[in-house]
Amino acid sequence: MNKLCIPVSGGETSAYMALRLRDEVKDDVETCYPFANTGQEREETLEFVNLLETKYGLPVVWLEAKVNPLPNKGTRHSIVNYENATRSGQLFEDICAKYGLPNPNFFHCTRELKESPILSYCRSIGWGKPPQFLRAIGIRSDEIDRVSTNYKLNGIYYPLAFDWQVTKPHVNKFWQEQPKRLNLKGWQGNCTWCYKKDHRKHAKMIIDSPEIYDVPKMLEQKYGHVKPKEGEKERKMFRQKKGMQDKQGLSVDELFDYCSTLIPWSVDDSENYQVQDDMFSGCQTDCAPFQE
Repeated sequence: MNKLCIPVSGGETSAYMALRLRDEVKDDVETCYPFANTGQEREETLEFVNLLETKYGLPVVWLEAKVNPLPNKGTRHSIVNYENATRSGQLFEDICAKYGLPNPNFFHCTRELKESPILSYCRSIGWGKPPQFLRAIGIRSDEIDRVSTNYKLNGIYYPLAFDWQVTKPHVNKFWQEQPKRLNLKGWQGNCTWCYKKDHRKHAKMIIDSPEIYDVPKMLEQKYGHVKPKEGEKERKMFRQKKGMQDKQGLSVDELFDYCSTLIPWSVDDSENYQVQDDMFSGCQTDCAPFQE
């Protein structure tokens, strides 16, 4: 291994991994630390990544997707920074216009807004494609079931799980001892309105910040007709409610109606909270890149 890509997701686990790798990898190993901004990250997430850069000296490369609207043309990247990083729905609009709305059946927001810009950046600095370089993924030893069976063939490296046997309490202890940490509540997450969230967490966020759903509502109004599945009139973004028969999920208005019938999430476990682990209860996967 002489080239190592260490994606920074904006969560505390990946940040712990990145800081430790920076201090422990050999001098002859080239490293890069890309953070792929989707435009819908919480401001607290952007502030945390900026903290890693300014206070901890992590050489973060801030990236955003450049979606080519033409068929069979892949997404590239642009380099931004904390100050000019997109804080609107424009990047999501770009992918929705080409690929349709993302939802639990279509994960192309992670692919196009996170993975593709990172891989494009790595090609731009002459690294080629995996497995010509390794990608470090922040899966810990207490979540070993998330390790890909083909990780060696795909150029994936799991230092927390295999080299250091790091568990969630290790990561929490590290950040509890720091003067600042990721400032999110237990029902929040890096991406403001992510469709993978538990419905009770949506219910809490709808009470606290209903305006964050303006972007997905705009997206479904403008792009719901793009590439619906067979039998669908339009694609919907949010997870279906339990017992739902049509498997088409919920629109924003339907999500609001359903969540009004639920008891909102109320436990603030933010002192022990890890974005990559807890915000997606009941989901198939999280939004960290390269969880193949």
